[in-house]
Amino acid sequence: MTQWLGHRPELGPYLTAAAVTAAALPLYPGRRYVLVLLLLFAPLLDRSWRPPAMPRGRAHTVAWALLVALSAGLVAREPALSGGLAAGALAFIALPEEWFFRGYLLHRLGGGWRANVLVSVLFAAVHVPMQGWMPGVLVFFPSLVYGWLYARTRDFLLVVLLHALSNLLYVAWIERWLTAVVSGTGA
Repeated sequence: MTQWLGHRPELGPYLTAAAVTAAALPLYPGRRYVLVLLLLFAPLLDRSWRPPAMPRGRAHTVAWALLVALSAGLVAREPALSGGLAAGALAFIALPEEWFFRGYLLHRLGGGWRANVLVSVLFAAVHVPMQGWMPGVLVFFPSLVYGWLYARTRDFLLVVLLHALSNLLYVAWIERWLTAVVSGTGA
């Protein structure tokens, strides 16, 4: 792990605490609420960290509007989705996860591809106890995309909106497919 942390050994306790917390979460019935609170407030304990700045510009605004429009269209088209589910996916899943994993942890690990891989492994590890091994492991790949996009654009809102749209796509289509594959009923 020290190889991944480079010259940042002070991050070891944070990563250890995150791993222990993730391992214990399946034992607690209100685990999702605890996880959301930890993801939102843990970065605030680091006095040297600053929240990501919001980029300005037409390209960012167009990208945000496009993701919101795609999400709204998906919600309107898919019976499994609702406005409440979409708002919840944004506020209680995408926002706290991106706040912690990209806005805080990726930044604290110095960015770069090694940090993105490590953050994506941790991101997947947190999802396994909640969603099972296959969906949990599969979130590793979108996590790499979110990390790459955040490192490239520094647009926190863009990554949050993309993450929320990904969650909606998962609920609308991918979850059913995974259930069929795992249960052996076909795809």
